Amino acid sequence: MFRVLIDGDVAFGSTEFYVFRAKRKKVNERFTYYLTSSDAVVLPAINSMKGVSRKQRADKRFIQRLKLNLPDLPTQERIADILFAYNDLIGANNFRYQKMLFCL
Repeated sequence: MFRVLIDGDVAFGSTEFYVFRAKRKKVNERFTYYLTSSDAVVLPAINSMKGVSRKQRADKRFIQRLKLNLPDLPTQERIADILFAYNDLIGANNFRYQKMLFCL
């Protein structure tokens, strides 16, 4: 996954997916990232892939039909904050672990 700015808005995607963009005042951008990175979206997208090997993409109809029940914006923000904090802790622990291995 990667994160990009499009017309001043944050969007997420990869070479295997269409770009998802959070609508302001309706969806939190970090929540969008975590949701679209989750198995709830990724696994069905993989199952919908069309095309030749190494050039497969999620089927456009899958993306157009994708319906997700979203919590209200304050709940999305709390969820995103929690997941971001966990990711930050994981990153810090991985850094310490790599540093420790380097010192051995």
